[in-house]
Amino acid sequence: MELLTSDEILKRIEEVVKSARKSVKIASAWIKGRPFESILEFIRDRGVELEVILRASELNDLFITDEKVFRKIQEVGGKVYLCERLHAKFLIVDEEKVILGSANLTEAGLSDLSKGNIEVGVFYDNSEGVVVGELLAYFESIKKDHSHEFGKDLLGFTLNPVKSASFEFILVDDAVGEQSYVEVKLPDGVILGRVVSVYSYDTGFFANPFTSQESKVFAPIEDFKRIFAEGKDREWKKSATYAYLSDKRNRVRIATAQSIGMVRDGRLELIREPFDVGEA
Repeated sequence: MELLTSDEILKRIEEVVKSARKSVKIASAWIKGRPFESILEFIRDRGVELEVILRASELNDLFITDEKVFRKIQEVGGKVYLCERLHAKFLIVDEEKVILGSANLTEAGLSDLSKGNIEVGVFYDNSEGVVVGELLAYFESIKKDHSHEFGKDLLGFTLNPVKSASFEFILVDDAVGEQSYVEVKLPDGVILGRVVSVYSYDTGFFANPFTSQESKVFAPIEDFKRIFAEGKDREWKKSATYAYLSDKRNRVRIATAQSIGMVRDGRLELIREPFDVGEA
């Protein structure tokens, strides 16, 4: 066993990950910043399996662990598991070496004593196999019993309200088009649906103020009036609209699907009640 102070944690993590031959398993409530990115570079293109368990109990967790972290993990072929109650911080390499302690894999957690949080950690290797084995089993237990992994076939999330005859879902995969068939997996079966329409919304631009209720999701009506309803020059309107779109564009796509039925035990049954919002 080796005690690690704030000044030593990152250096030891880098040494251990650099030595990885088979696998790196990470549990950290939050991950962010250049230290984590540099750690991943040690296993890039080396065939090392990466598994990461993150905390996801509220939206703020995913603003701390931002989208760049997910992209970097994907770039090295890693898998992400989400745990609502994760507070543990530890790392296992090749099922032989372990670092655990108080530090998240963030700039503050991995900075030296003069700049970041005051942290402490412990390093174990395979000479203390009982400890390593117990922590490995604990990692697998958290992953299997307390975490969620999104499959690569996830298309989106169903929105309120869900009806027995139809449902809408916000798309996270732009490949979905009209006449596509989708599944909603439930504990007791699978809802089969057919996409009948796909809507594209630009939240940085305006909704039609004459046919829709004013929504805070879209650009403010005051800006609409400033551009279109004050007798401005036509060329100015075109230029102002272009500038507005360039500054604020942010597209969201929502699909509407008709429910075909529920597949249960190999049989297609009628849907008699709506399901809860969630994955599609």
